[in-house]
Amino acid sequence: MKALILIAIGYWLCIRNRDKQNVLLGKISVQELGTDMARIRQYWNLITEEASKRNLDPCLIAAIIHKESQGRHNARNRIYHGLMQISEQTAQRYGLHGSIQNLYNPRENIRVGVNYLTKLRDLYGEDWKVISAYNAGSPTLKNQGYVRDVHQLKQIYCQFSLSTPSI
Repeated sequence: MKALILIAIGYWLCIRNRDKQNVLLGKISVQELGTDMARIRQYWNLITEEASKRNLDPCLIAAIIHKESQGRHNARNRIYHGLMQISEQTAQRYGLHGSIQNLYNPRENIRVGVNYLTKLRDLYGEDWKVISAYNAGSPTLKNQGYVRDVHQLKQIYCQFSLSTPSI
C-alpha cells in the first residue's frame, strides 16, 4: 500500500512538473521513483537519527541515498559500496567500524556517510557545494546534473516527509 501511495505521489509530481525543463522525473519512470522511495522509507529512522546528531537535513541524506543507490543497501559500483556509495578510503577516514563489508550494513553506511557530509558542510557551507563535493571530491561545475537531481530529490523527500506514518 505504501508503495502505491508513493507511486501516486510520483505521478502527481510528473503531471505538476511536465512543462519544466530538465525535470528529474522525466528521466525515470513514476514506478521507479515510487519503488525507490519505498525502499528508502525503511531507512528513514536511521537517516533522521544520524542527521539529528550532526544537524544535517534528513531530506538531503535521503536524496543522496536515492541518487547514489536507489536505496539498495547492497549496491556496489567499482570501488563504492552500500546505500551512500562510499569508497573504502573515505570510509576509513570517516569512522568505519570493522571491515569494508560493514559498508553494506545500512546503519554503518549511513553513519559514515553522514560523518563525511558533515565534514563537507563544515568545509563548503552551501548545499550545492556540499552535494558537488560528495559526488566529485570537491565542488565543481562539471557535475551540475548530479547536483540538480539531488536538489530535486531533496525537495520531493521534504515535501512528502517520510516521517509521516501514512506514507
